[in-house]
Amino acid sequence: MTIGLSAVLVLCGLVAVNLVLTAGIIRKLREYERERAGHTGGSWQPGLADGTKVPSFTAATTTGETVDEEILRDGVTLVGFFSTDCGSCLPKAPAFADTAASTPALAVVSTGRTAADDLLQALDAVGRVVVEAEGGPVATAFAVAAYPLFFLVGPDGAVLASGHELDPLRRLARA
Repeated sequence: MTIGLSAVLVLCGLVAVNLVLTAGIIRKLREYERERAGHTGGSWQPGLADGTKVPSFTAATTTGETVDEEILRDGVTLVGFFSTDCGSCLPKAPAFADTAASTPALAVVSTGRTAADDLLQALDAVGRVVVEAEGGPVATAFAVAAYPLFFLVGPDGAVLASGHELDPLRRLARA
């Protein structure tokens, strides 16, 4: 009988410790969410928010041309971010390249674990393509946190619109 009672007491103690630890984890997660929401105005942004001016950056294109934030001031410019590790990036690259035929565009390919050959081939028609490591200068300037990500930048260098889908931005670029 004493062994059974001892086992029950030990299990009750373990359950109590588990509850205390779980409550502590939940409290930390809530603090983390409040902190994160406070830094992003209440909602998570995968990149620069609409209306934000693009910070300065400098990068080299695949043709050796040096580009910086000034290329965004020639009119409305479409900027697309793709990653070699992103499964939905390659299917969206041809539509981006088609749009680049009628709208000034900059494509940025972040290299990950896989080769960039397929993405570069799909983006071949885009005049300016930058290949950089994840967290490179252009992706950092646009605060890119998810792929694919597209931005429409106005002549003043501010983001007009952004998102993971290209079609809404293409409609805005034509307007």
